[in-house]
Formats: sequence, C-alpha cells, structure tokens
Amino acid sequence: MNEDGQADMTDALGILVYLFLDSTVELCEDSADVDDDGNVTITDPIRLLEHLFLGSEPPAMPYPDPGLDPSEDDLDC
Repeated sequence: MNEDGQADMTDALGILVYLFLDSTVELCEDSADVDDDGNVTITDPIRLLEHLFLGSEPPAMPYPDPGLDPSEDDLDC
C-alpha cells in the first residue's frame, strides 16, 4: 500500500488513516483493497493484520509480489 515493497503493519495503519483521519492521504486504492472486493473499507486493514499476525488468508493477487491487480474493478493507483 505504501509502495515500499513489503506488506506490514504500516500498510494497515496507512489504510486506517485514509479511512478515518485524513482522506487527503495519497493512497493506491487498488493495493489497499486487500480483500479485492472493489472497495477500500475497514475489512482491508483487518484482513492484512490477521494475515500478518495470525497467519490467516493472504491478501489477493498479486501478493506477495508487487504488480498489477489482475481483477477488474474501478480502483486505480
């Protein structure tokens, strides 16, 4: 999400800031859509944190590699 090439806690924090504190934060919405449902919502940082700390289902493709989202939606970077 923050384009540093790693999925970590700072990505989840960036999504939360975008959603609840400062909507002017630059955000690649497509990469922030962790569950690939076509929307950036509270479920996205939750799913990322669950994956990082509980070993749950990973984010949608192209994770874990950087790249373009293969699914079609209205989100862009």
